[in-house]
Amino acid sequence: MKTRPTTTLEKLATSIINIITAIFMAIPIWIAAEPDITTAKFILVYMFFLHNIIPLFFREKRDIGMILMKTYWEDSYKPYQRITYNVLYSASMSTLLFWVYFPFDILLVNLLLLQLPSILLTKTTFHGYISGKMETVKHIG
Repeated sequence: MKTRPTTTLEKLATSIINIITAIFMAIPIWIAAEPDITTAKFILVYMFFLHNIIPLFFREKRDIGMILMKTYWEDSYKPYQRITYNVLYSASMSTLLFWVYFPFDILLVNLLLLQLPSILLTKTTFHGYISGKMETVKHIG
């Protein structure tokens, strides 16, 4: 089957779906624990990481965002690459939740100085590149 690299928008949509999924996973914990805002943020980061680790135990190793966007891993990557990818992917997502000088400042640095240039230069995200040039593709035809 023919494939093509996923586009920047497909990668972004996959991440948005994964973030929304992690939020829904975190809601029961937030309701039960009634954490302060910082703890709630860390719970969300943990749920995001968990959401992305669970697929490692299944054959296709795709998260919900990949399934809904109909994207696949280009290759069969080693477990240490997937774990490294998930740690960095979760750290990248956490830039939505934490900031230094103004809301979303770390997110802007992450997106504009790490992720977008990495996608344009290497055809994969920064965390995908660091983890061993892990790339996603879309089946065509």
